[in-house]
Amino acid sequence: MNREGCGETKGCLFKPAGCDPMRDCTIAVIFYVSGPNFLTIQVAALTLLPPPTLQYIAIGFSHDSIMGDDMVTECVLSPTGDEFASEPEVFVSYNIGKSNDRTYLNQTELSSLIKEIKGESINGRISCQWSQQIVPQQSSKGGRLWNLNHKYFILGATGSAQPDEINAHDTSMGSHFYPIVSARPINPSLIGAQLYDLPKPFSMPITKIQTTTIKHFIDPFSETKAILISIITFKNKPRNQKKRKNTTKKINIIRIGFLNLRQKKASGC
Repeated sequence: MNREGCGETKGCLFKPAGCDPMRDCTIAVIFYVSGPNFLTIQVAALTLLPPPTLQYIAIGFSHDSIMGDDMVTECVLSPTGDEFASEPEVFVSYNIGKSNDRTYLNQTELSSLIKEIKGESINGRISCQWSQQIVPQQSSKGGRLWNLNHKYFILGATGSAQPDEINAHDTSMGSHFYPIVSARPINPSLIGAQLYDLPKPFSMPITKIQTTTIKHFIDPFSETKAILISIITFKNKPRNQKKRKNTTKKINIIRIGFLNLRQKKASGC
């Protein structure tokens, strides 16, 4: 992790300005396109004092320069080398107002979104690196997973953490650990030595319902005049996919009903 390429092939945020991310930055964030639909993110921070059991370094993507309604990706690791938390872990979360809420992803979803996690704690500093999908190829989790092919203010923060959540960062504006924010919105997908075509955003499969009703009439003088058979067909076909043979699944449900059409004989006066 270094300053080489910053402002050209890398997006970089350092605190204080001009610091060395591996020597004297209290917070450092670097990001760049590293492959088809993947962004490499590198973060580093000075270890908090006193050192907590777990510490996080996070990158946030925001529509403005203020915390609130932001997508966050955080790396959590032990600055003390605790044997129960020695491996770095990366999670996604969402800032709801001034609080942070972790976004639940199962192991398959998380391993698809986040790859190649590395991290270490050395000489009073923690650092972490991972690759993250630019356009998530899965559900947005209620709008909490964002397409990074847009302009965002980039946020950087550090603080103590729990196994299942991160704690509030330093809120004193004069503190060395107060979060950093980019001076302008940046499109992360446009920063890199080489850029790639991006896939279409993920969309849920479309389910179409088709109902066919068949009437079969029988004896007009019987109690039961007709049998109604409704065939309901469910067609499950992914969006944005050309029609192919045997790609559409059909489920037929047959519903049978009986109509009583018996006519009453009119009585004379």
